[in-house]
Amino acid sequence: MIYSQRVNIPYFCLTEPESFKDAIRLQNLCNEKSVIYNGDGWYLGAEKATFKPVDLTLLSNMPDIESLKLYTCTLVHPEYLRELPKLSRLDVMYCKCSIDSPLMLSNIKICKATDIKIVLKLCDISALNHLVLRGERILDLSFLKTASSLRRLELLCCTNLTDCSALQYTKRIQTLVLRECENIMDYTFLKNMSALKKVYIKCTDMEQALIDQIKTIQEQRGFSIQWIE
Repeated sequence: MIYSQRVNIPYFCLTEPESFKDAIRLQNLCNEKSVIYNGDGWYLGAEKATFKPVDLTLLSNMPDIESLKLYTCTLVHPEYLRELPKLSRLDVMYCKCSIDSPLMLSNIKICKATDIKIVLKLCDISALNHLVLRGERILDLSFLKTASSLRRLELLCCTNLTDCSALQYTKRIQTLVLRECENIMDYTFLKNMSALKKVYIKCTDMEQALIDQIKTIQEQRGFSIQWIE
């Protein structure tokens, strides 16, 4: 009782829902405007997940939803997302999605994904403010040339990403996070990121020559760098 009084969160809001329908029901009971559903990947791991189907029409019970976070799911009826104009954050981590034509959802401002193809299917790239890309499936950043509103970009554990030259064509990115992207061998793209103010880098095995290259560009451009341990 003391715990519930201090935190002021009903105990059932802290449980892991068994189905997407349960996730929606729990969030409605908690008066939340967000839904988090992890499929079975949260305990099996993404590589063993069964990618349970998630019927997005069930969100008709949450017309004011602002945030949807899905993990190891298969999106069913993704076109229903058009009926959720207040939805501004969409996480589709290790998810699958089949759709005939791109939705180009301009209301999505924050997106987190492990597959660029899903981002392109669901989001209007030019409307995104914050994009997080994670994992070994991230290979090509050329689509970001049209990300005219992007302010923050995070690249996490993109171990197969070697070329970031497309970032030099982005004009509004102010914050760049590079975490464990071990195979980026050239950072000269930083020279032409005209709006860049902050760079966060974690790379365990970065060669000293690359560190020196980054520091030289920093001195020329004046942005700040935080080396993450």
